[in-house]
Amino acid sequence: MNCHQINIYSTFLAVAALLVAGCEGGGAAPAGRRTAVVVSSPYIEAAARDLLGGETKLVNLSGPNMCPGHFDMRPSQVRELA
Repeated sequence: MNCHQINIYSTFLAVAALLVAGCEGGGAAPAGRRTAVVVSSPYIEAAARDLLGGETKLVNLSGPNMCPGHFDMRPSQVRELA
């Protein structure tokens, strides 16, 4: 699987996750906490930011100029997702 295929797959998963999250009937996040969306590339982060606005916390796992399929998670990222 090349980087382009991984990027398309990641985009599909992100859009699917956003749709599923939007269909949830659980209501808003508790006071003082924002809903978090985890993305795997700056392009998906930009798209999610445009779609969701400033209400949602976005966590980008990979940095700029990095293929989403070729990075190792840092312990700090694991703590941020917990």
